[in-house]
Amino acid sequence: MRRRSQLRQRRATFKHRRLLEFRTSLTGSVYSAAAQNSEKVRVLDLGAGEGSCTYRFLHLGARVTAVDISEHQLEHLQVQCKPFSHNLELHHDDVWDGLEMM
Repeated sequence: MRRRSQLRQRRATFKHRRLLEFRTSLTGSVYSAAAQNSEKVRVLDLGAGEGSCTYRFLHLGARVTAVDISEHQLEHLQVQCKPFSHNLELHHDDVWDGLEMM
């Protein structure tokens, strides 16, 4: 039983590491493509959550507008991204409400 639990944990760790690698690669590629077309890269992160993509884009030098329905997630994101606060704009909103108005 313990062995099975350890195997599941190893698989989950591998899966999360692979997702992190993919997200890092993807945000880097998106940023590079945007930087070829603009002096200042701007990103709209809808459903920003805890800010894993937001943080990466800020770290690369982008100006990010992060939108999320959860105030708690945005508070966490604000703390996590504090070194980049000059390039971060947060909005507490339901993305679907905004889309319905269009």
